[in-house]
This record gives sequence, C-alpha cells and structure tokens, in this order.
Amino acid sequence: MQASRLFKLLRALAYVLACQFLFSSACFSADNYRRTWNSASGKFTVEATYVGRSEDSVLLKTDSGDAREVPLEKLCAKDQMFVEGMEIIERERTQYDLVLPHLERFSESPAAVIEIVEEISKQHPESPYASMMTGLAYASEMGDYKKADRYFKRAQNSIRGARKILGDGFHPQTATSISNNLAISALKARKGNTAVKFLSEGTTDSGVPFSIYHNATLLMEVTRDHGSYISFNGDNRKKLVGILARKAPASPGGKVPTRFLYSLKWDEPMSVSQLDRFIQGGGAALATAHSKRNQLGGAVFSSEKQLADRGYSEYCSGSGVLISPELMLTNRHVVQSADNSLSYTITQYQTDGKPRLVGGSIIKWSAVNEEDLALIKLDQPMDAVPLPLNLEPLDDDQPIAVLGFPEIDSRGEHLAAASGKFIRYDTEQPWFFSTNQVALGNSGGPTVDMSGNVVGITFARRDYRKYGLLGSHWLRIRHIREGVSVSNKAVKEFLNVAAPDLVYPEVNQKPYSSNQELVESVRGSVMLIKSWIPPTSLVTRSASSRFRSDVTQLKLVKLATLREKRLYPDLVCMRCSGKGYVDCPNRRCHKGGVSHKVTRQVGTDPIHGTPILRSNTEIDTCEVCRGKGGEVCPDCDKGRLTLLDDSR
Repeated sequence: MQASRLFKLLRALAYVLACQFLFSSACFSADNYRRTWNSASGKFTVEATYVGRSEDSVLLKTDSGDAREVPLEKLCAKDQMFVEGMEIIERERTQYDLVLPHLERFSESPAAVIEIVEEISKQHPESPYASMMTGLAYASEMGDYKKADRYFKRAQNSIRGARKILGDGFHPQTATSISNNLAISALKARKGNTAVKFLSEGTTDSGVPFSIYHNATLLMEVTRDHGSYISFNGDNRKKLVGILARKAPASPGGKVPTRFLYSLKWDEPMSVSQLDRFIQGGGAALATAHSKRNQLGGAVFSSEKQLADRGYSEYCSGSGVLISPELMLTNRHVVQSADNSLSYTITQYQTDGKPRLVGGSIIKWSAVNEEDLALIKLDQPMDAVPLPLNLEPLDDDQPIAVLGFPEIDSRGEHLAAASGKFIRYDTEQPWFFSTNQVALGNSGGPTVDMSGNVVGITFARRDYRKYGLLGSHWLRIRHIREGVSVSNKAVKEFLNVAAPDLVYPEVNQKPYSSNQELVESVRGSVMLIKSWIPPTSLVTRSASSRFRSDVTQLKLVKLATLREKRLYPDLVCMRCSGKGYVDCPNRRCHKGGVSHKVTRQVGTDPIHGTPILRSNTEIDTCEVCRGKGGEVCPDCDKGRLTLLDDSR
C-alpha cells in the first residue's frame, strides 16, 4: 500500500517538473493562476492552481501544495475549454513575441522584413499575426495577390480552428481585418463578387468598421466609372449598397488617401485571467485596456532607480518646453501609450549642469492627431524663465533652431541646438518644414527663432529622394531630409483650449549671437522627458516605444492617424497592375506595331496570262503609341502609388 502511494507521489512530482519545464518559457504566469475548478457532475469544486496538462489530464496544485492529476473528462465543459484555451494563447503569445521586434520596421517598409515574418509564419502556422503581416507585405508592396491570399487564409484558418474550441467571440478584430484584406486581394484580381463576399463577412452586427466602409465606397466609385474594370452581379451590388446604407463609422482623423486600405488591426494574445473571464462570460467581448484610452494619467516618480526597482521599463524619451512657471508643452506621442498607463520622469538641467527631477501630470493632449501636442502641469513652479510664443508667421529662409535632447543613448543627456532655415508651411496640415536636422529625442522640443521665441514644436522628420530625368532613365539626384514642426498657430489654438488663462511672456527682440549662447540662455526651460511602462501595463517596449514614439519619417506621420488604427494604403497601381506601363489603347497594336495584309502581284501566269498574287502580312508603326507599344502609366510612378500625393 505504501509502495503504491510512493509511486503515485513520484509520478505526480515528475509530472509537476515536466509541466513546469514546458511552461517556463511562457510570458504569462500560467503556473501561478489560481481558480475554481468544477467537476462534470457539478458535485465537487476545488480551489487550485493550474500547472499544466498532458494528453488527457490536467495537473492542479492545491493550496496545501499537493499536486493532483485530474482526467479532463471529469472536468466541466468550461474547465475543459480553459485547458484547451491555455494551449491556444500560449502558441499565440509565442508568435506575438517573435513578430513584435519587427513591427516598427514593418510599418515603415513591409518589404524589408517580409522574409523574417514569413519564416515566423511557417514555424508557427497556428497563430494569425505573422501570416497577416506576410500577406499584407505581398499584397500592398509587391502586388502578389495569390501569395497574399494564401497567407491571409492561413491566418483565417488559425482563428477558425481556435473558434471551434473557444467560440465565435474569439479574435473578432483580427477576423474582420483578414476579411477586409481578402476583399482587396479579390478586387486587385478583378473578382468583384468575391470582394463583396469578404466585405460582407467583415461587417458586424455592432457596426461597419472604417476600413470596410472606406473600401466599399471606393468599390462603388470604381465600378460606376469603369464598369468593365471590375464588375459584379446585381445581388452582390445590393449587398454593397446595404453596407453603405448603414451608419457611417467615425473617420480615424486627418486626410484619408483615396486608396484601398489594408488592415492590420488585431486582438492581442489573452492573458490567463482574460481567457478565464472570456470563457466564464460565454465568449463575450472582454473589457480591455482600450476602455482607458481617454483617461489621462501617469504618476511621476522622484528617480529613475525608483521606477526600475519597481519593475518599470523605459518606453521612450522626448523633450518639453516651459511656457509658464508651472506648465510644460511637449508632443502627445511622447506621453501617450495604447492603454495610457505610462509614468514619467521630467528632468531639468540647470545652469550648473546638474539634473533635477520634477513631478507633474498631464492636463490635456490634443484631440486632433495632426496637432501632436500635450500639456503637463508641474508639481511646483520652476525658477527657469518660460520661453515666449512668437505668433508672427515665419519668412522664407528665416534662421531657426531646434532645441532638445536628441539621441541620448549615444550622445548622453545633453541639451543641443540644431540650426536650419524655414522652408514653407504645409497647405493642408498644421505643420511647417525646415532644413533643421532633427533626431530621435527632439520630439516635443521647441523650434525657436534666433531670439529664443517658440515658433513651433518639433515632432517629425521628412525623408525623401529627388530624381532627375537623364534620357529615358530616372536618376536620384540627392537625398533630402527636413524637420517638421507643429506651427505656432496650431500651438496657440491648442493652448487656448488647454490653458485659456495662460499669460504669455513678452516676445524677445534681441537675437543671440550663436547656438551656444542660445542653449545656455534656455538651459533650464527645455527639459528631458522619459516615459516608463509599469509592470502591469499591456504595452510593451518592443511593440510601441519606437513604433509610436519620437521623431519618425513624415511619410508615416502624414498617415499617423491611419497607422494608429493599423491601416495601410495599397501602393500597387491598379491601372497597370504594378508594371508602370499601360498597353496602347489601339486594340490592333501589338508591341508598337499594327499588322495588316497586303496583296501584291509577284508575277504572270505564262499559260493564261493572269497575274499571280501573293498576300503578305506587314507591320506598320502604330500611330497612337508611335511604336512604343504603350505608355508610362499616368496614375503611378513605376507601378507604385505615392504615399503622400493624393491628387490622383
């Protein structure tokens, strides 16, 4: 009898060790999650911690420390679903952690990381994240819609497999995004009926997602103007009209380009507690951190060590400018995260160069995404002189400087000034461009005139190449990099709402003789801001700090409102299918030539005296394309649509 008990104890111990090994790599603490377990008969319950499972049983650890192996068939249906769901969310978390380090680079250039995410998708086919990213890259960047479909459907199948266990409420946003993306691939393949089918699948009872509504609108316009380009039957056209007849969703803000929009909006992997609540709620939607988006918060700590000791990790860094003894202006993206749970350290460097940490809290950030501004109230008045706000418009080539703490990882925490000249105001957005060389960390810092007056708030960098035509070839002439700032007018409009009683300091008239003199005069007025992720936050540094924060290229900032919603414009020209060249409109033209038959006399019949005729096919130069066989596509640049110019 004792031998039997000893055998069972050893078996249980071995099972515990095996399960702990299997779950040691999981980023959620599955082996520490305690819950109530119920028997299938409903007669027995036990409070125990989930440790792991084998093929047909689950190992639980009671409060007394005893390990108990329970056959799955003896658990109630929800408990069995929980055990099956644990495997699903573990697989998803594994793939999710693999794709996050590549998310920033993917957002800037999907084609650059396609091989990496494609390999991740092959290694972990049960999860949707890498497959969605791979499909989007093939579709929007390369125009390979067959491959894109294959990966979108792989992501779709992974969700369907999980839904067989957890129910239809699992991954609702991800499923909608996949349907939207499959619809665009169908459109690019001229399959209108299939596209409408996927658009209908992406429409939920609660409403029409913005991407679905936007793409349905474009499809109506395309089929109306070019009936033979994409067509679908009458029933599907009624379905499309039905989608557009519903309440229009709110726009993500800003100017949305007239391109078909792919969606990368997904549901993040569940934690163990979220999975349990999801199952107990019968698959109902979970209340996630998104419900806190409009709650402004974030504690400020007295030292970075204090944050690190409590498990906080650095999210991003930026700059801020003192505009009154108690108010500091910065960028919204420096202090905002997906769940608004960040904490902050604000450092003032005084004239003696010594750092001083000050406390503060966010009063307001701009509701207009293009006005990337936030206002912080400091815990105590500062002895530094606030910088005045100059509301006069800037002149062409007027000298200006960007102040802030750029690239502190390599340069150290030093205030720097970057000289440059004003170029122009943006005609559509509340921005202006300059020749100033801005870098990571300048976000939120002031753009000043040479008298030290604030004329804007730095928030972005614009990179682009200038080309010239040499013969029939386009050659890159030079690479241009410009600084981008929120204009003084937009700053004033924001402060009128955020701080209506603010008294502005008098504008300085005397210019400084050098950048060094300018830096020394404003040293205490421009501060370093660091945002920190609390250990309980759903935000991760690898996912968000470089993706949502600091100075980015303008081509992304221009569509920042779309990027926040994970919407990606299609960049492959539909007219030429990405070739950059359209065929000659003359249907008789083939590669620049028009063939026709010519009958000529080649001799005379010696017997009858009749002419001998012979027909030959001759090719003349097409008068329409002048022998070129077609023309450069007028809608694109070498097969690709531009991201910024939305005039076409």
